[in-house]
Amino acid sequence: MVRRGPLAAKRVRPPWKPAAARLVLSGVGGAVLSLAFPDPGWWPAAPLGLALLAAAVSGLTWWHAFGIGLTGVLVMYLFTIHWATLYLGLLPWFALSAAQAIVTAPFLAGMGWSLRLVKARSTRAPRGPLLRMIAAPIVVAVWWTAGEVATARWPYGGFSWATLAFSHADGPFALMASWISATGLSFFIAWLAGIAMVTGQFLVAKARGGRGPHPRSVAPPHGEVGWWWAAVGAAGAIVIGAAVLPAYPQTASGSLFVAAVQGNGPAGYFAARSRGDLLSAQVDATREYAAPGAQVIIWPEDGTDLDPTASAKALAEVRALASEFDAPIVVGTIMERAGLFYNSSQVWEQGSVTPSATYDKMHPVPFGEYVPDRGFYSRIVPKLIAMIARDYQPGQASNVFTVAGARAGTALCFDVAYDDVNQQAIRDGAQVLFVQSNNADFGRTDESIQQLDIARIRAIEAGRYLVNISTVGTSAVISSKGSIEQELPTHVAGALNAQVTLYDGTTLGIRVGPFVSAALLIIAAIASAGILGASLLRRRVAVA
Repeated sequence: MVRRGPLAAKRVRPPWKPAAARLVLSGVGGAVLSLAFPDPGWWPAAPLGLALLAAAVSGLTWWHAFGIGLTGVLVMYLFTIHWATLYLGLLPWFALSAAQAIVTAPFLAGMGWSLRLVKARSTRAPRGPLLRMIAAPIVVAVWWTAGEVATARWPYGGFSWATLAFSHADGPFALMASWISATGLSFFIAWLAGIAMVTGQFLVAKARGGRGPHPRSVAPPHGEVGWWWAAVGAAGAIVIGAAVLPAYPQTASGSLFVAAVQGNGPAGYFAARSRGDLLSAQVDATREYAAPGAQVIIWPEDGTDLDPTASAKALAEVRALASEFDAPIVVGTIMERAGLFYNSSQVWEQGSVTPSATYDKMHPVPFGEYVPDRGFYSRIVPKLIAMIARDYQPGQASNVFTVAGARAGTALCFDVAYDDVNQQAIRDGAQVLFVQSNNADFGRTDESIQQLDIARIRAIEAGRYLVNISTVGTSAVISSKGSIEQELPTHVAGALNAQVTLYDGTTLGIRVGPFVSAALLIIAAIASAGILGASLLRRRVAVA
């Protein structure tokens, strides 16, 4: 006897037209989702775009959902990181987008299968539509956010960029990051997307007059409308509460007067320059724009092309500036130690001949700052790989150092997108955050604005002021609530001279962040095992 139910349902390949419609819906969803990131940075596009993506894969078998979901994610990345073409070219841009889509697609496949199960169960349950209203948004949130966590870690250390949280710097729920972490904020936005998807399906079913293969699994019967609206009301109360939630309280512990200098030197990888040009541009801008009385001067990543620990000229210039301003200087440069290269941040105190602290970038960018499996990729794209002459090593030391009596945590460029960098800084006692960047390779594209929005979410998550200083922009002083207090025009020399508040304590978002990420991966792994087990059981039943 052949069983009936979701585990023994006959595999039916979708007809061509419905499959094509879902493919288009997925692509549109990916395109809409990309609009949540600058430019234009329209935050409602995040839940709306993901709702369309989720609807496209909803109810499909694993492989069908994989292919359709992959299409939408690929479109989203192609639009969002189009700035990569300026530095890397078309092939690496497409390869990076495809890699992100391939890693994310299994999670969309799991989402589609799980929504199929929810639909099947809700068809037979006494209060099926209510079950679906509650369960489906959670399914969407778990699978999507678990996919974000996975792509932030794999392959090659991951690429944590186009996450839902980072699209929400100007959104009404941004302060939630200080309570539930940036990953938790992504989960909440994905949950909103799930609600939008279920509501949309209900409205479509109602417009069709209940027609369709399983109308009861979407539109509630008359006797259950009250339960349905009770669920909608509860969801609305959660949304309103999230919108008015204040930032997690922190304790102010003084202030620090910073001068962050944007030198606007020739910092691009392919920029025409002579040895020492970057250093000269940064020194000149510091003397012209940094305010007297600054307690610390901050230079960007690659602020000098000459390492002060290896160049007498650079050492003399840095020491002279530290003496003139009577303030330590935080310098971004490339270091060579024992034949290995590091992208580093150094702290130079007045009168010192060696840096008082050095931080090496924790997450060098694969295929930008190092080439994983160089031999393999050299056989595929030898000219491109040859352009990346050095392989930078990942840093191991703490990213917190003391300047002018304050504990400062730092991140170098793309480091800011990784959870562990922000979390480690606060765990190690950072009272203020510095993000040193070199965005020159991306010209006047949206890359630096997208990175600034990431920094704003990190400031909220940590409950700290954040000074984001770039070689060419976008440079800004960000408050602990994510608002921009000062900003420099791009591609001009200047300085951010600001009194920033120091804070002590650890936000709840920093404390729970690692556990939220781990829990999502564990839940996804268990669900994946369940999907695999159900598939094997279905095959055994079919054979029997």
